Amino acid sequence: MESFAKKLGINEKPVLSKAKEMERLIETKKSFSVDASLQSILCLHVAASMKGADFDKNLAIKLSASSKKTYNAKLYMLEKLLDVQPLTSVKEMCLKLGAMEAHAEADKLKKCFDQLCQDDHEDHPMYSAGAVFVVAKSQKISVEKAKIVELARTSWTKLESVIEKMKKLFESGQTSSSKKTQKQKKHALQEILDNIADNSIDEDNKTRKEEEVKSDDDEDYEVWRKRMIKEAHEELEQDAKRPKKETSRNN
Repeated sequence: MESFAKKLGINEKPVLSKAKEMERLIETKKSFSVDASLQSILCLHVAASMKGADFDKNLAIKLSASSKKTYNAKLYMLEKLLDVQPLTSVKEMCLKLGAMEAHAEADKLKKCFDQLCQDDHEDHPMYSAGAVFVVAKSQKISVEKAKIVELARTSWTKLESVIEKMKKLFESGQTSSSKKTQKQKKHALQEILDNIADNSIDEDNKTRKEEEVKSDDDEDYEVWRKRMIKEAHEELEQDAKRPKKETSRNN
């Protein structure tokens, strides 16, 4: 670990000490299986972040001999294992991306998304990132793609899938405080349902073509997709069963 710390320009003793502490903790848990070099570098990365020290991520990826996608996925898994919270709030995302004008609407969109998904997805950073991206784009606020992918801690393909779902939700107007008629609500739900069904095959094909890195968020997204379909079907069925109010006659 010392050799990697030296190559990465990490001279702070507290950072190195924390990284070693994390590595010892990982050994006791025995649930994080990666190459020894990558493990040491990831521990240094997390320790540097916690201590507020500078860290050259691009050099770290190069030294680890891993792809950027693999590195980000394993970094997220390690933070989760060590219970070190990554950047997940909409406000923090907006601050990092210089898009505070999008904060209010993005926060509403994220909360609406969470309500629809209920407890079937964890608070992965890609959901906050997706909300910020959708609102920022609607407000013509420039957001750097590479930066938001980094903050999302996932691949662009997975983030794009989340963005598409949030975009449909945002455009349906369900984040608005104004009340919709049952007909409008039914139409919006049907659009979301149709979009998920139409895109599922394309997404599966796209995923097969990419290098897959197995991480917990893969399963979470699939659970979320199934939940959305179920929720939409139930809402449409309930709407169909509701008795239509007869228009009162004025004599």
